[in-house]
Amino acid sequence: PIDDETMTEMFFHLRKKIIENDFEAYEVSNFAKKGFRSRHNTSYWKQEAYLGVGPSAHSYNIESRQWNVSSIKEYTKTINENKAYFEREILSVFDQYNDFVMVRLRTSDGLNLIEIEEKFGSEFKIYCLENIQSFITDKKVDFSNNVLSLTIEGIQISNLILTEIMKV
Repeated sequence: PIDDETMTEMFFHLRKKIIENDFEAYEVSNFAKKGFRSRHNTSYWKQEAYLGVGPSAHSYNIESRQWNVSSIKEYTKTINENKAYFEREILSVFDQYNDFVMVRLRTSDGLNLIEIEEKFGSEFKIYCLENIQSFITDKKVDFSNNVLSLTIEGIQISNLILTEIMKV
């Protein structure tokens, strides 16, 4: 087994080599040549609506998530019977905020506080800024031009940072 310190060293080495070879780290675990970011994944990080077609496919429209039944047999049967073939989860404003901060903070573009305020109101913006302040002070998060971005050290503890700014 590899210890945490070795894993951290390997991660830093990987990122260094990726950047040396003209790749960008545009999301915590995604890399691409400049101009070749995954369009599919980028729609998730930008929280754009998408429609999934077929068994097990997922859809998202900002206000809800839905997923189709996984069985091909059941999927075609329910369509032929004109019945619902999916389950749906309606997202509360807290769910929407949590999704937004989680996907945005993971990207190199960062989490824009103005967008939080526009989408969710000043209360959510203030909550986020207050709860991330210690990570800014500790240089785990960079804060400039109203955008919060994980530093290389912050990426290592991104899940901890996210739990502090999510609302339950």
